[in-house]
Amino acid sequence: MLISASIGHNPSYVWRSLWSVRDYLKRGLKWSIGTGETISVWNQPWLKGSLSLQPTTEVQIMWDALTVGHLFKPNTKEWNENFIRYDFNAEISNQILQTPLLQSVRVDKATWRFEKNGLYSVRIAYREIINSNDVLLHHRVSGNWNIIWNLKLPAKIKNFLWRICRNCLPTRMRLITKGVQCPPTCAICDNDEEDGKHLFFACNKSVGCWQRLGFWPTIQQIWSHTASCADIMFSLLPQLDIAQQQIFAITLWSLWKHRNNKVWNNIVETTQQIGD
Repeated sequence: MLISASIGHNPSYVWRSLWSVRDYLKRGLKWSIGTGETISVWNQPWLKGSLSLQPTTEVQIMWDALTVGHLFKPNTKEWNENFIRYDFNAEISNQILQTPLLQSVRVDKATWRFEKNGLYSVRIAYREIINSNDVLLHHRVSGNWNIIWNLKLPAKIKNFLWRICRNCLPTRMRLITKGVQCPPTCAICDNDEEDGKHLFFACNKSVGCWQRLGFWPTIQQIWSHTASCADIMFSLLPQLDIAQQQIFAITLWSLWKHRNNKVWNNIVETTQQIGD
């Protein structure tokens, strides 16, 4: 089970990614207690409030196979208060005894506490991860994201703008940070290092497009006191009307497509030269 699995000695990228969200899954997982025979007392979110217990005494450590069912009175679905208070401190005992045992629940079932129907949802799990404090601190990009999601454009273009702001487009500098061997220079101008800011707002090809469209003076003004594509976009978009916002977004998309075509053509030419 993912919750209790270890990362191992030589994990794959997929397994590392799954394992890295284990703590977030623990926050959303809770057990509906049926017989209690399949729910471990330790490190499982079965208590009221989705709390988990950890063994703290030598005797408890020896009971590594203790299940919630062992805390019931024999042949009943009631807490064995004497047994519980003998083996746990007062605080833990009260938490256990306050956890409801519903007669209608006949089998142990893992449920997702962030959905009313108890079913796991990728959408809700993603929201919980993004809204967690550590993710907000290290990964969240500040800005009015609704201005992107509300654009009257195809979803693929809005997703593309999101990727620009999140700095997750496979520009050459981004690829190099991921261990991909490729030239660092811009595929269009072959001068400066190719990151998102250069490709979309500093490359001669891009600057020429913005000048012809009339956006360059505003971009240049914002450029003077910002450090990222997200800052430029979130500063520029509110200054544009709906039609201008659409032109701006589609131009970014076209610049990226042009860059990718240039990279592909270079690969084809190199392959042909090797073949000759």
